[in-house]
Amino acid sequence: MTLWTNFYLAILAIVVVVKCEDTTKQDSTLSDEECRKVGFNKGELWCDRCSELNKFELDDLKPDCLKCCRDDDKISKKKYSFARLEYCECNIASFPQVKAFIRGDMSKKFSNLKIKFVRGITPILKLLDDKHNVVDELNIQKWDTDTIEEFLNERLAQ
Repeated sequence: MTLWTNFYLAILAIVVVVKCEDTTKQDSTLSDEECRKVGFNKGELWCDRCSELNKFELDDLKPDCLKCCRDDDKISKKKYSFARLEYCECNIASFPQVKAFIRGDMSKKFSNLKIKFVRGITPILKLLDDKHNVVDELNIQKWDTDTIEEFLNERLAQ
């Protein structure tokens, strides 16, 4: 065999191995690292959000989205007694949607939501139980006002 034939056979073998790895991963979940590489944060991605990719003609992202999302019904449907949105005034301008939520009328709709200034942090939503103990924390830096409101409507006990 010539050098070129060996080269082409080696490339073909690599393609076959990669393709086989892809097909075996189709039904599995991706690791945190793999999810970050494809643009998803596994800890904060709910599976019901993956279906919304169709609205924006991003169907190609859906398989990876489904491999990276949290699909625990107990977690996703859990209600919290209270919530605390913490932010720092020094960097809130970098998060205009969160700023609009805090300063606008939307935040006033939730009697069990407290807005708290904490020096040096980026916007975070802390979810609390009935004894005001922190149960979960969510990074909301990239959330828009509608997403914050929708989340609070779904997850805060009335």
